[in-house]
Amino acid sequence: MRIKVLHICISDARGGAAIAAGRLNQLMNEDNRLSSKMLVLIKNSRDISVSQLSIFSMQKARVANFLNNKLGAFKKMYGLFSFGLFGNQLNRNYLVQEADVIYIHWVSNGMMSWNSIEQVISIGKPIFLFGHDMWYFTGGCHYSSGCLQFKSECKKCPYFESKILQDIVSNSFINKKICYTKYFKVTQILPSNDFYQKALNSGIIEESRLNFIPNILNTSLYKPKVNNRSDNRIRILFGAIGGQTNPYKGWDDFVYFATEINEYYKDLIVFGLFGYNFRDDEINAMSFKFHNYGLIDNDAKMVEMYQNNDVFIFPSNQESFGQTLFEAMSCGVIPIAYNVGIAPDIIEDSTNGFLVNIRDRDGLVTAFDALVASDIESLKRAARDSIITNFSKEIILNKHIALMQSLLL
Repeated sequence: MRIKVLHICISDARGGAAIAAGRLNQLMNEDNRLSSKMLVLIKNSRDISVSQLSIFSMQKARVANFLNNKLGAFKKMYGLFSFGLFGNQLNRNYLVQEADVIYIHWVSNGMMSWNSIEQVISIGKPIFLFGHDMWYFTGGCHYSSGCLQFKSECKKCPYFESKILQDIVSNSFINKKICYTKYFKVTQILPSNDFYQKALNSGIIEESRLNFIPNILNTSLYKPKVNNRSDNRIRILFGAIGGQTNPYKGWDDFVYFATEINEYYKDLIVFGLFGYNFRDDEINAMSFKFHNYGLIDNDAKMVEMYQNNDVFIFPSNQESFGQTLFEAMSCGVIPIAYNVGIAPDIIEDSTNGFLVNIRDRDGLVTAFDALVASDIESLKRAARDSIITNFSKEIILNKHIALMQSLLL
């Protein structure tokens, strides 16, 4: 009998967490041991296994998100913060009731509160909280921006001066910790060793219930192709949802890198940017020319873009995983990446890409110098091979199934 799986996420196709959750749902349905469905607030695909919440639930989420943002408005410069006080109750939803195991992915922005998550947990089914960011082991930060208060129960959040708000943040951490202690069938999945260690250091849940399982990718779709180009230019790609407005993706470091190498390699390189529709004034303000791929809304276009590029720049300062890095390498694109998220798990420096210390802008430039002096085709093959060897969909699915079976005994 197939294990009935339900994935709960804000969406099934927009944003890194939603894309990762949607892919996991799709690829689970290709395995005859599983029957997978998905419950979302906003449906962007035509996948019949994905169900959408009611219009009332969507309106309720908008109000909840508005209240959350008002409460934490002055924290915005540090990144997204969710108090988890408001959201939809889903414990009586028929998909929740019929599932054998439940994955709860990214459900902020008013979709679910911590209380409504705990109500689902309290049913007693195996629950996997998939950590697409840090929220499941902090008092409310999605990324801590270097703050280490999550190691001490977020007792005095430095981003809020109000004692009342600081207490709310600390209580949120403690409530999560109590919940994990109370319900032994809830466990966390972290998609990188980096975030596994962060969750472990939080002390919010025992080590035996922390699991490192990377995101899943259809490597039969995300694959290289032979390019017959009329020139020998090196095509360099950078992507970030929100472009320069995204505080996590390293826009300023990319611009520094691009400006520096453009001075020396101008006739050898071509830049490509994706994930954001740049305005004309933004394009004209750049000191280098680039091809703007804009927002890409399907896998086929993503694959084609990767296949037409040679190098992927990944200067993110905070990542739980790094889906685009994963995709690029699977398509044989050479990564130059900061040492965050999945990067140290999949990149062997100077062998299948280049690892650089976080915020070392000049290190990005030095890595590109080394790349130009290397056998580029060998690096591209090694990038692809490392994904196939260690992170194929079969390997990742087997890890999920083993974890499910251990909790269904």
